[in-house]
Amino acid sequence: MKKKICLFGLLAIFATVNSASATLISDVTPAVVGAEFTDGAGDYLGLVTAGPLIGGMSFGSSINPPVGSVAGEDLDGEGGSATRMVEWVLSLPSNAAPGTGLTSINFEGLLATSAGFDDADGSSPFELILNGNVVDTTVFSRVDDGDTFNTQLAVDTNGDGFGDGAIATATGTAVSFSDLGGSTITSASVKFTISANSGAEEFWTNGTLSADFTPAVVPEPSSMALLGLIGLAGLVRRRR
Repeated sequence: MKKKICLFGLLAIFATVNSASATLISDVTPAVVGAEFTDGAGDYLGLVTAGPLIGGMSFGSSINPPVGSVAGEDLDGEGGSATRMVEWVLSLPSNAAPGTGLTSINFEGLLATSAGFDDADGSSPFELILNGNVVDTTVFSRVDDGDTFNTQLAVDTNGDGFGDGAIATATGTAVSFSDLGGSTITSASVKFTISANSGAEEFWTNGTLSADFTPAVVPEPSSMALLGLIGLAGLVRRRR
């Protein structure tokens, strides 16, 4: 009986040493889908670095986008598309345990806009995408102030094409998503699509997309030694 207790004790220690807990992964740097650009003044799009700079070039802005955000104005001003996309992306890491997936998926972000959006700019959605499928959306549309020019964006709560909720102020308004995820979720992303083809519709956005996953167990040298002891104990027991 004592031999069995000893063997079971070693197994318990081994299980404790090799237990794995959830590990957090995150993406805090939004990426521009398509080319960054700036003419040094009123036409620009890209990730803001020190200065402020985009792609090593300075740009002018009235809403002071912080470092680490994506900022833009007059998106078709350089002859490109007036509709651009910003995204954060997570994928299940290669060291994930078999059968695991992304869980506790969360996005906390900000959107700031100037009072320069016109009717032609349309709506701008944030989308939470899991395994390639949109599972949640927050849409920003221009505020209906009785004019068709020069308003800010606000949350469109009823989908009528006008912002009637929280206004995206010049200092940023919160955008958030939360999803439990699960063992089948291997990828998660947040995409923000914005249309801006006027001459004074400035915006910036930033945020953090995060999730948990369970890493695969890799036995440490001490654990391998415990395995050896367990095997030796079994061998001695059989010989006796």
